[in-house]
Amino acid sequence: MLEEGFGIPREYVEDRIQTVFLDGMPVDDIDTAVVHDGARMGLAAALPGAAGIAMRRNSPYAALRGDITRKAEIVTQAEEGTITLLLFNLIMQEQGESFLERGVTSVAWRIAKLLKEHPENEALSINTPEGALSTVAAGDWLQKNPEAQVHLRVERSE
Repeated sequence: MLEEGFGIPREYVEDRIQTVFLDGMPVDDIDTAVVHDGARMGLAAALPGAAGIAMRRNSPYAALRGDITRKAEIVTQAEEGTITLLLFNLIMQEQGESFLERGVTSVAWRIAKLLKEHPENEALSINTPEGALSTVAAGDWLQKNPEAQVHLRVERSE
């Protein structure tokens, strides 16, 4: 999924993504972990401290996490779905922009909060079910529809 679904190069996945959580459980073998519709996946480079070392993929201290490690699963058939993806530390810095360029889906209240906290984004155009709206109009729409799903895509301007 990381390579084919998100377009992350295999070398980056192997070398840089040191910690993977799937539904709150650390994953050692990312090739055998099944990501189901509605899953929550967290990706991070190396995490600090003893806990970070133990949570790393294929850590020599993996035995310390015992039964919380995600076990291998069998995939019968690939299906489409939606997941919540959490990017941490260097992974967020290095991959966040490419996710925003492809587009992400979020609930309206989160986008409204982002706009309120970063008013310098006043030139944004946001697509809603009613069409493209200016930041001011979109802010009103987002507040009136806080649980609506909104697709956010960021385009880089030169």
